[in-house]
Amino acid sequence: MPGSARVGVAASFTCDPLRRWLEFWLSELGLRVELAFAGYAQLGQELNRPVAYRGADGCVALLNFADWQRTTPLAFDAQRFERDLDLLCEAIRVALPQLSGRLVLLLCPARPVGGGAERADAFSSATARLKETARREPRLSVLSAAELAAWYPVAAPHDRTADELGHVPYSEPMWCALGAAVARLLLPSLAPPLKCVVVDCDYTLWHHAVGEVGAEGVVVEPHHLALQARLLALLTLTLSLTLTLTLTLTTWRYRRGCSRC
Repeated sequence: MPGSARVGVAASFTCDPLRRWLEFWLSELGLRVELAFAGYAQLGQELNRPVAYRGADGCVALLNFADWQRTTPLAFDAQRFERDLDLLCEAIRVALPQLSGRLVLLLCPARPVGGGAERADAFSSATARLKETARREPRLSVLSAAELAAWYPVAAPHDRTADELGHVPYSEPMWCALGAAVARLLLPSLAPPLKCVVVDCDYTLWHHAVGEVGAEGVVVEPHHLALQARLLALLTLTLSLTLTLTLTLTTWRYRRGCSRC
């Protein structure tokens, strides 16, 4: 596919249903992407000896912690889990300098089974450790299962029958959500560089319309100030900023005289 980016995808489970949703969301974002899917449960192998990841502009890793002890779901082995986590962290550390693209790691939701509080605590600690690793590694992004659920809530994410028969763990709405999350995480590294930001001032940079309530009548709340600061920071990156507001005398007085901006 000429002029397109290449993305490698690997998971700890069967992830073929993800393809059509990922293609859909990337297309919706206007991105031309060639997808290369690794074989079944080849996540560890891709980090150590990449095939789908080789030469990719973006690398996607989908991990369900429960897959590390899939054969014994009712008896959680905490020491074994920690060893597997150590191996993953080391594999990521070694792989990052070798990968040509950014590594996006999605921590996918596990179906509730055995293990109780010990299992939940181990998963939570592992998530925190991987998130901390991402804070130190600029080419690694980690999205937790909780963050995924906050972005795209799915009432019934699991497909127990498909999981037991073919290790296809999720329902169709969940595959859709995973595809959207992956596309969203890939966007910054695959999209063309941002050149212009167009902002509607009223009800965006402040509350109320300047033309209706005057310069002194608008309300600037903390989230407005945060957006204004972000836009000013973007200007230092030589971006063009366009404010979609008629430049009346009242507007000019607001921009010149408002001490809150």
